[in-house]
Amino acid sequence: MARVSEAAKLAAFDPGKLSPEARQSWERLGHGFKAWHDFDQRHPVLRRLALLPFIGRLYRAARRRHVLRASGKLVF
Repeated sequence: MARVSEAAKLAAFDPGKLSPEARQSWERLGHGFKAWHDFDQRHPVLRRLALLPFIGRLYRAARRRHVLRASGKLVF
């Protein structure tokens, strides 16, 4: 049986399919985690290309800016 990484599990995660109790737990999570998950869902090809050194650095920086903006720590 193939092992599935935590990142792959998170990428396949759909909060819309959760039970009401689990949905409340998801809603209590911070904006940073949701923004991280949202960014990864919006850019699946880039997420795979992020394994490359230069593209990975740019991807992580963009994801970090997205998370900071969503949590209110980065304001334009």
